[in-house]
Amino acid sequence: MPGPAPPPPEEAALSDPRARKAAKKPAVSQVAAPAPGSLPLPALSRYSDRVLLLFVRAIPANCLGQCKLEDGGGFPVSGSKEEKHKFLLELVRQRLDLISRYEYEHWLNGQMPFVSFREIQIWRLFQFARFIWGWNLPEDEDIATIFNLTRRQGTNLVSDFHAKFRKLYIYPVLLRRLLEILSGEPAYREVRDEDTIGRVFLIPTRRYVEELNALISEFRQERRTVILRLAKLYKKNDQLMWVSENVVQLLNERRTEIEALYPIGVDAGG
Repeated sequence: MPGPAPPPPEEAALSDPRARKAAKKPAVSQVAAPAPGSLPLPALSRYSDRVLLLFVRAIPANCLGQCKLEDGGGFPVSGSKEEKHKFLLELVRQRLDLISRYEYEHWLNGQMPFVSFREIQIWRLFQFARFIWGWNLPEDEDIATIFNLTRRQGTNLVSDFHAKFRKLYIYPVLLRRLLEILSGEPAYREVRDEDTIGRVFLIPTRRYVEELNALISEFRQERRTVILRLAKLYKKNDQLMWVSENVVQLLNERRTEIEALYPIGVDAGG
């Protein structure tokens, strides 16, 4: 009597455990993977106008005439308000592009030895201060917005930055701008504060009041018999500073000496 018919070749092959395992694998597509160079890059997002304006606001007025775009175009000193605004937005946009590329290329080339995220933040703030703001730092809340931080975190970042760069860059540059302001025309003359006559000057930020008072405190140690009133904001306005007459006179008389005492760092750009 004939035996059972042999199984079909397909079933016979699947009786082998290794064959069954291989049969469960999905078929490999024969379509070639796209070449990396042909993949479209993600769309770049534009800088927020609100953030660009924060950068623009911190550019010192006495530096505007030296600002230039990549094509060599200069600041339109005699242009309309709209033309000046458009120029400064484009200037900041170009500078941010260059700074980001500078950072990335140095990082890829192994020339950016960051140890912590805080050092990256400080390095970026250094580039903004040097190439966009001319060492005129904006207010803490503006820096917090730029770095996407809380106001307290922004203040801490500025404190760390000051600890690292104040002596070589921030204070010497700000001091020269401050002396220039005090030697110029005040917004108001003969303004009485309690029993002292002074002048009111326009200032970029309230940091100028803080730094001037640091200098006044040094002169107080030197001239203990002379009453030197500290500067203050005028009517709580962050852009108006009251300075007593004898302080204005003293600083104007010793301007050359003060500038010699506080030289600017070699790469401050000032």
